[in-house]
Amino acid sequence: MSGQNATIIRERLAAWLASKGMGQLRFGEDDRCVVSDDQGLECLLWQPQGCTVLHVFLHLQSLDGQHDMDVLVFAMALNLDPSRVGELVLGYNPESQQLLASIRLDLAVLAFDQLDQRIESVLLQTSCLRDELDAFRLHRQTGQGRKPNAAAPLSLAQRSSLGW
Repeated sequence: MSGQNATIIRERLAAWLASKGMGQLRFGEDDRCVVSDDQGLECLLWQPQGCTVLHVFLHLQSLDGQHDMDVLVFAMALNLDPSRVGELVLGYNPESQQLLASIRLDLAVLAFDQLDQRIESVLLQTSCLRDELDAFRLHRQTGQGRKPNAAAPLSLAQRSSLGW
């Protein structure tokens, strides 16, 4: 996709964000910017220069190194269950010690009238994941609440059924 198309998409994205009350889109030299909604939910947006793909990163939880290793392992197990993460990918940023959810949106093929629906879905899925991580943490700390199901839907022990 040409840089001109990427610039047009960035302008349309800025207009869409402004229409949602999420402030002005101001990408830095690193092609990243942070926007927030009226409830304070922040998203890091990254659109590499000349590219039509928008990467959206959302904060799930801050982790405390070794103390929260089981939360990190639980989150990585969630990655293997599409019914729980949807289109999101979970990852850990060791620099900031943050557990993040991310999604990649190709704005060249996604109509802006569909963007509302996709972003709403991402925000809802992120909220559900936060709740699930909070429940896991609460159960770990107090033994209260339901024990979260950490089982992944498949394992490498099932290779033969996959034709490997």
